[in-house]
Amino acid sequence: MAEDIKWLDRRINGSGAPVIIDGGMGTELEKSGVPMDGKVWSGKAVLTHPDAVRTVHQEFIAAGAEVIIANTFAAARHMLEPGGLGDHVAEINSNAVRLACEARDNTARGPVAVAGSICEWALTEDAAWHSPDAVGRSCREQADLLAEAGADLLALEMCSNRKVSVLTHFQRQQVSACLGQEIGLLPAGPTHGIRGMPGGVFGGCPFTY
Repeated sequence: MAEDIKWLDRRINGSGAPVIIDGGMGTELEKSGVPMDGKVWSGKAVLTHPDAVRTVHQEFIAAGAEVIIANTFAAARHMLEPGGLGDHVAEINSNAVRLACEARDNTARGPVAVAGSICEWALTEDAAWHSPDAVGRSCREQADLLAEAGADLLALEMCSNRKVSVLTHFQRQQVSACLGQEIGLLPAGPTHGIRGMPGGVFGGCPFTY
């Protein structure tokens, strides 16, 4: 079940210090020896190296991260299906949120929010997986899975196509309506004004409930 993250809303709106988010999960996994996949990047690691994923989350929290992003950047159907993992979309997303929550339970000494990552990119040359309709459906499916798994908020990452990005945001709103409550939104990545560096500081980006 999602945590109460009203503290995060207050911090972002000026009550207290800037919020510290975590760094790059894929980068840290690769540094630790976990192989990356050409089509699903770090998405497969949730199945093959769950302990390593949990450890990276724990290290980010120990370093001061107050928002950790579940390893779902490459876990939407428009990435997993072309990569041969279409049958594991639900499993990967739910396990990714579970690993992040376990890391928080194991390590956090203060409030830490778990964000589910959604990215519009597709690392395939198949044009069918790059269409706004396909990506929109895929992102809606992923948003549902992340919310059901207990993500506190959603991080929309690397939004570079305006038409697709608008559809992705719309799907998030629909998930909120189905839940009967607003699930937080954290736009993430340089295109939304967050300094793109490990342990980057989140400051001033739109955030809604």
